[in-house]
Amino acid sequence: SKNTDLDVNFAYGPMHESLLHLVAAKGNDEIAGLLVDGGCNLNSVNRQGVTALYVAAAANAPALVELLMKSGANPNTIIPTALNTVTPGGGGVSKDWIETCRVAPVPLLVAALRGHADVVEAMVANAEVDTTKTNESGDSALHLACAKGHLGAARVLATRISPSAALNAAGQTPLDVAKDEEIRAALANVATSSANGAASGGGAAAGTPKGGHAEDPAVV
Repeated sequence: SKNTDLDVNFAYGPMHESLLHLVAAKGNDEIAGLLVDGGCNLNSVNRQGVTALYVAAAANAPALVELLMKSGANPNTIIPTALNTVTPGGGGVSKDWIETCRVAPVPLLVAALRGHADVVEAMVANAEVDTTKTNESGDSALHLACAKGHLGAARVLATRISPSAALNAAGQTPLDVAKDEEIRAALANVATSSANGAASGGGAAAGTPKGGHAEDPAVV
């Protein structure tokens, strides 16, 4: 029987994480579904300003990411810089995680940064996801995927973000920050196809974000 005394939105521990945050970290879409049915707050944030959807994207859980978005989770919530100052080690938060949240402050960006191609694909297929979101340096999801050498994620993102026209604050395109020759070649072909499509009346890949650079994101 259902436990009517259970508060599905209770915040646990020093990081004030909800049950949905904890389940998202494990990528468990079955239990997450029960929490959703139980009326949990899909957009609650922990002390760092992180949503459960962000956690699921970082954990490479595409089925859970899809479930949360379809259920109404906001895919474009940005982790506020002011809240991303939790002391490393405090509440189990590592320095690398804090840096990850700084470099990739929205779910799509963290999926791209970590090379989670299936998560990226699920996100760009959702009309609510804003693919033009960038980090504080202005790097798009495609900049991050290219800089980290994640070909699968880069291929998916190149259908939404122009590899040869999207600029960061340093004036660099995703192609400029790509260190991997295979990615350069693959995205150069996408750029050529987009240019040919535009010349013949078709559309080029969307998105020319403003701001920053992904020369060497210091995150795993």
